[in-house]
Amino acid sequence: MKKLLFIITILLISNLLLAKKKEHVLLKENFIPNYSLFNVNNIYTCIYNNGEAEKEPFGSSGFFFPKDSNITAIYKSGFIWGAKVNGEIRVGGSTYSSGLLPGAIKNDGTAEDPNDEKNRVYRVTTLLSEQDVELEAQRLKISKAKIREQYKKDWDEWPAEKGAPFNDIDGDNLYNPKIDIPGVQNADQTLWFVANDLDSTTSKSLYGSLPMGVELQCTVWGYNIDGALSNTLFKTYKLINKSNTKFTDMYFAYWADEDIGDAIDDFVGYDSTLSLMYAFNGKPEDAAYGLTPPAIGFDLLQGPIIPAVGKTAIVSRKYRENYRNLKVSTHPILGKNGPIYNDPDLGKYKGSLEFYNLMQGKMHESGEPFVDINTGDTTMFALAGDPVTGTGWLYSQMFLPQDVRQVMASGPFNMEVGDTQEVVVAQLGAFGSNNINAITKLREADKIIKESYIDFLMENNAPKPNNVISYTNEKNGNVTITWKKTASIENFNEEGLKFQGYNLYQFQSNQKRTSGGKLIAVFDKVDGVKTISQMVFNPETGEKTLLDVQFGTDSGLKYEFNIAKSYLEENQLSKSGIYYFGVTAYTYSDDTSQQIKTSESLVSTSKIVFTDIPDSYTLNQNYPNPFNPTTTIEYSLPINSTANVVLKIYDMLGREVKTLVNEPQEAGTYKVTVFVGGEGSSKFSSGVYFYRLQSDAFSKSMKMILLK
Repeated sequence: MKKLLFIITILLISNLLLAKKKEHVLLKENFIPNYSLFNVNNIYTCIYNNGEAEKEPFGSSGFFFPKDSNITAIYKSGFIWGAKVNGEIRVGGSTYSSGLLPGAIKNDGTAEDPNDEKNRVYRVTTLLSEQDVELEAQRLKISKAKIREQYKKDWDEWPAEKGAPFNDIDGDNLYNPKIDIPGVQNADQTLWFVANDLDSTTSKSLYGSLPMGVELQCTVWGYNIDGALSNTLFKTYKLINKSNTKFTDMYFAYWADEDIGDAIDDFVGYDSTLSLMYAFNGKPEDAAYGLTPPAIGFDLLQGPIIPAVGKTAIVSRKYRENYRNLKVSTHPILGKNGPIYNDPDLGKYKGSLEFYNLMQGKMHESGEPFVDINTGDTTMFALAGDPVTGTGWLYSQMFLPQDVRQVMASGPFNMEVGDTQEVVVAQLGAFGSNNINAITKLREADKIIKESYIDFLMENNAPKPNNVISYTNEKNGNVTITWKKTASIENFNEEGLKFQGYNLYQFQSNQKRTSGGKLIAVFDKVDGVKTISQMVFNPETGEKTLLDVQFGTDSGLKYEFNIAKSYLEENQLSKSGIYYFGVTAYTYSDDTSQQIKTSESLVSTSKIVFTDIPDSYTLNQNYPNPFNPTTTIEYSLPINSTANVVLKIYDMLGREVKTLVNEPQEAGTYKVTVFVGGEGSSKFSSGVYFYRLQSDAFSKSMKMILLK
């Protein structure tokens, strides 16, 4: 009897350990090609070549936000679809399981070898930072050399012939790694993979459906730019019907299981004014994030297309006339809330029927419509109240904070044999002063992301002013900014568009595009061309509207401007303020038959730290000291600093332990937070360490003490 009880106890403990799917564990395996990392900005997450995302290889949450915090905000997310194939409902894609295998569908209708090394996740970057390489090496337990080698290999072998995007510099429609630039144009990092659903065993492991015969191409990209874009990644899903059968009544959906720090204390919601699905901490304090947990959101920036006379749609960064993009059609309720709102059944065909119900805006099992508990009306958008004002249908009216998941869908539409459909999803996070204010900040960020995405669609071919911004810091309350006269810019003449002038903007943060900036001055040719109007696409209506887009004054070209105030706040420049100004070049075409009348370049931006710029280098004592597990190091760089800045930590024997900074930096005062907990913490045992700042001819070391 005791032996039987012992066996039962062991089984129960084993089951409990298996059930803790979200407990964080260290990665201990070597690099494997079936996944890669997005990590170019403030996000660090896993992307797999079978369509799965976020989850770490050993099953724990993998969406680190911020990336160096060792705290995660999403357990798993995925793209999913459902349709009728000869009248039979089928569902494919990825949620907790994946119905896909890596590789494209060949011309003969068979799948490529999923184990072929060429069917990996490809990753390229134009901005490889030493800090990112070091953090990745620590977490994946691989060498920094291996990471750099893989970046080069992916650049050289970029699969453009399969559909991976690239900037065709030489214009020959062929990818040349020595000339062309792989990835999304002007993105700082791009990942790409292709997968298919032809294996019936794999397809049925998701929700019991047979294969549909689809190829999925996925592009993940992002930007290392201050502001909202630094907390965002973008995903393009391109689905191709490579079967012999038409798909009818089809829906696309994006699914996520958000775990904001602690997995069991979250709420979800939907902002119908922004098409924003989001999750936030249901309690003021989170066990991992503390009193300032972030909100996480998903925005369908570009939906599937359907025919629509007189409308305009976006597909592959091009306009398609007489079509329109579908918006989010429903946000249902699902999750661990009993039989009414439970997750669809994995591995069973019943799960396909349940998920297809959700895509149609119905309860997963009963197929009944959702009813707003406040109004009594049926609705396609559950939980669309406002937690900030406490109005409308809220998750908190039904459930306590808990482990949540959610989905948003768009449809219906049909896909003929050979058809392609494409959607774009933005995945973003934001921090606020508390768990509710984080929702407000997320909404503000989402509006910027929407604006920026329209800018991304048609990358402007105007010449970017390169290295043009400089400034003179004057003590009398003014700043004079200057830019260079450059022949290659002012002689620009391509596709009927000629250089016309310069625009000067002020921004809230460093950025490449004009979204969110305030135009403060225009310097254009004296030729009678002033205001320029152009047909501008409105994604909300699917229509183009004639708008004034450039505002010349015939003032003549100039190359400097005196700043005496902040144009964003309309007040005097602060003695301790940080300001961002940027210059663009814009073009004009006098060809009356040309639809594109003007284009505007990317922004050349400068960060201006006003007046209180240090006169010399300083390196301050870290605080707190002693510390565990976090401390802050503050240092200053003078105005004449031009070289690379290196800040490293060493142990008592002089061995390098961690690189904190290794990049050129402008004059100013900087703070670096050191975190020695979590993964890689084995490098740091209790004791004395030294940190050293080096730049130009300056070098100084300070002592720090870690107590564990």
